[in-house]
Amino acid sequence: LIQVLVACKCDTPPSQLQTLAINKKFYYFETDSKDNQGIKELFDDVTEKVLGLRERNHQHRCSEASSLADTRESSLEPPPRRGRSISPIPGGDNNPFA
Repeated sequence: LIQVLVACKCDTPPSQLQTLAINKKFYYFETDSKDNQGIKELFDDVTEKVLGLRERNHQHRCSEASSLADTRESSLEPPPRRGRSISPIPGGDNNPFA
């Protein structure tokens, strides 16, 4: 029994990739075939199901886009947190709510 992890890297925008990774939403499927036969077909099928894509005209750009994405991702800094930082209220001591 072979388990395959479908990360959908080629067709998923980087922001969605980060969300998938954070939420650990990866998609598994199994095949009884030996020597990885049928893995690619299953992978394509699951990838399409996961992303709701039916067109295949984007596949020829897949390897090119994924290599660019890998380069970009490796140099990415973690996104700044919004609304989490505690900063002094403008006005200082004159602010009645401080």
